[in-house]
Amino acid sequence: DSVPAIYRSHAQVRNSLVADGCVIDGIVENCVLSRGVHVAANAKLKNCVIMQDSYIEEFVELENVILDKAVTIRSHGRLIGQKQYPIVIGKNVTL
Repeated sequence: DSVPAIYRSHAQVRNSLVADGCVIDGIVENCVLSRGVHVAANAKLKNCVIMQDSYIEEFVELENVILDKAVTIRSHGRLIGQKQYPIVIGKNVTL
């Protein structure tokens, strides 16, 4: 068990499933976030599946992306996949 998800002042979440332990301060739309995911301020996620303990830093833009466990996307990163062929990143990767 984890603490409930925390929605910070800049958080905007629409049509998403957010698990316990998440900290959200960015924009999340049509996503599934597993336990312990951190979304920093000014990050934008759309149509993504983010597995546990992943960290999305500031000014990151992700669309149609699947991240495995413990993935870190550094600030100003941008990954845009196609709806039919999303970008898939394996576990323990830092981009």
